[in-house]
Amino acid sequence: MSSFNEQNIESKKNLIETLSFFSNENVKIIINYIPSTYTIYHKKLLKNKKFLNSEKVYANNVEYFNKIIKSKNIKALNFTDQIIKKTETSPLHDCSAKDSHFNKKGFEFISKKISNELNQVFYGR
Repeated sequence: MSSFNEQNIESKKNLIETLSFFSNENVKIIINYIPSTYTIYHKKLLKNKKFLNSEKVYANNVEYFNKIIKSKNIKALNFTDQIIKKTETSPLHDCSAKDSHFNKKGFEFISKKISNELNQVFYGR
């Protein structure tokens, strides 16, 4: 399980380099955080000992991610709680939790969330 945190130097370096290409004065940067399937399905995966730290990994990732974007004045979209709630009644990924790609329902769900948020940010609706 990979982790996006201060110990993962390459991820940190890549994110900061990417953000440095943009000027916050001229560009509105919005990043959508998509949690790992381990985070989304962690309650179902707790039966398997190798997934016991998935919730901790998520918390560390979000904390570090928020620290970086706050320092760069970036808007972050994080629908993790809504995704987890939705998966309680309907899976949003194919196969097992190891498959990180959304299924059709997952893409429809997340794209609607992103679209609604962008409409709010840019048009106030």
